[in-house]
Amino acid sequence: MKRIWCICLIMFAAELFAESTIPAGTILPVALNSSLNSRKVKAGQVITARVMQDVPLSTGSKIHAGAKVVGHVIDVKTANGTNGAQISIRFDTITVSKQRIAIATNLRALASMVAVEAAQVPDTGPDRGTSQNAWDTDQIGGEVVYRGGGPVANGLRFVGEPTYGGAGACVC
Repeated sequence: MKRIWCICLIMFAAELFAESTIPAGTILPVALNSSLNSRKVKAGQVITARVMQDVPLSTGSKIHAGAKVVGHVIDVKTANGTNGAQISIRFDTITVSKQRIAIATNLRALASMVAVEAAQVPDTGPDRGTSQNAWDTDQIGGEVVYRGGGPVANGLRFVGEPTYGGAGACVC
């Protein structure tokens, strides 16, 4: 039986194009546009992903949901009797407002589509009397978004503010 996995990657933008301002430490929640199969994918192959929610920037602008992120496969190791398959990938450009911006990224978290969906619903479950704007949700990567006046926190550490349709966070 062939399984197809969809994964969500959260990236950090670390390098900037001269005219553009994507601050280092910006979290880019992305999902791959296609599945990767270690038996079929080859080193050097181009892969694409899309930004899953609007990402507010400190300049007041934003990277809109759906922005295209492009990278390539660095290395592939197929599964053998003792080790599972491994695929190494690197994202190096993002298209924002029809402009390609060079980025360097680091993986922050990896999740299945089931985990991504679960991160959008509060632990206590949605109910008829509580607006989505007041839900507390556990995010991919470990942060908790306390909507309805609270922060985005990692344990007791403040990391950002909730926004409509997402959360703006800084990583220090």
